[in-house]
Amino acid sequence: MGSSKFRQHAVKAIPLIIVPIVFLASVQSLKMAVGAAATTWIAAAVSIFVMVYAWYVAACVQRGQDEVQAAGANYAAKWGMAAGQIGFFTLLALPPFQDLVADLVNQPRGKLLLGMTIGAVGVVLLQTVGIIVANALWWKARR
Repeated sequence: MGSSKFRQHAVKAIPLIIVPIVFLASVQSLKMAVGAAATTWIAAAVSIFVMVYAWYVAACVQRGQDEVQAAGANYAAKWGMAAGQIGFFTLLALPPFQDLVADLVNQPRGKLLLGMTIGAVGVVLLQTVGIIVANALWWKARR
C-alpha cells in the first residue's frame, strides 16, 4: 500500500478514535444533562456508529487490494482476532485494569453497562491491533 493510500485510510479511520474518546469524556455531563436512560441510548448509538464506520473503512481498504494483499488481510484476520482476544484477557489479569473494572461494576446499573461497553470496545480495539500486527508480520515474512 502506498504512502498516500495509507494516509487516506488513516484519515478515514480518525473518527474511530475520536468518537469513543469524546463520548467517554462526556458521559458524566450527558448523564446530568439528559439523564441515565438517554445516555444509555446515546451509548448504543455511538457503539453502532463505530462498528458500522469500522466496516466502511475496512471495505474501503479491501476494495483496493490485489491478491497478495488480500491473502495478507486474510492471514491477519485469522490470527489477529485471536491475538486481540488474548490481549484483552491478559489485560483483565493486570491489577490496575482489575481495579478499573471493579470500580465500574460496584456502581449502579448505568455504570455496569458502561463497563460492559468499555469491555466490548476494548476487545474490538485489541483485535484491531492484533490484526495490524499479524498483517505486519505476514508482510515481513513475505519479503
